[in-house]
Amino acid sequence: MHKSLTYNYDSVAQEVVCAEDAINGLTAILDRLGGTRAMVICGPTILDKSDVVRRVQSSLGDCCVGLFSGVLPHSPVHTLGDAMELVAELKPDVLVSVGGGSTHDTTKGIATLLGEGGKIHDHQVIFEPPDKIIMPHLSKDRVPIIAVSTTMGAAELSRGAGFADRDLGRKVSVADPATIPRSIVIDGQALATTPMAILLSTAMGQLRVAIEAVYSVKHNPISDSLALGAISMLVENLPHCPELEIDRLLNTKTAAAMASLGSVGGGINTATAHHV
Repeated sequence: MHKSLTYNYDSVAQEVVCAEDAINGLTAILDRLGGTRAMVICGPTILDKSDVVRRVQSSLGDCCVGLFSGVLPHSPVHTLGDAMELVAELKPDVLVSVGGGSTHDTTKGIATLLGEGGKIHDHQVIFEPPDKIIMPHLSKDRVPIIAVSTTMGAAELSRGAGFADRDLGRKVSVADPATIPRSIVIDGQALATTPMAILLSTAMGQLRVAIEAVYSVKHNPISDSLALGAISMLVENLPHCPELEIDRLLNTKTAAAMASLGSVGGGINTATAHHV
């Protein structure tokens, strides 16, 4: 007997604002979130090598109460401690993450600690062999996050974050759905400042995510539409990204976001990458 269509699709509640100069609309986004005290989070390289952070600060105006620029690759645990010292002083009601995956993960970690207290290890996902996963109970009280992404990756769309712990020799994984950014800002001018090697490699990573979604045993009509659409847009636009045409960059980033929105769980490639 033929089985009727049956599936679950778990979406995320957030807005995506895409334009050549989308950063200029940050005050309107802040108003929609009810925020008045925005703290900007970024890494030292994007602060020194581009004008993106300065554009964000200028757009926020007097609502920008401070900047933490200490984000490092792979979001080391110790940077959270440094960031939380500044958070305690500034008391922000909105976090603005400017950069790529490490910045977005660090910002999520700050939001988790603001809402839960303690150390990030207190809120990690625990795996007990062979197949037991222990998820901590977390509240939903979080400072909202605005993500200004400058790569083609889509960490801003994920429900989790990872923090490198040198002493443990591994990443501390936290799954806190309440830290998913409430607003994602896709700014063409900002994307154009990122080194092309980073744009291309992160876009290829999202192509992998889309392909895995299509071939997953969990795929469904909604995930198929998003993933196949993402693949089509990436194939069309990604080869032209080195030309730095803004429309190509915006279409590529949109396709990258669609890949994550259509994800139904990582495949073997993604699972392997997370452990290498």
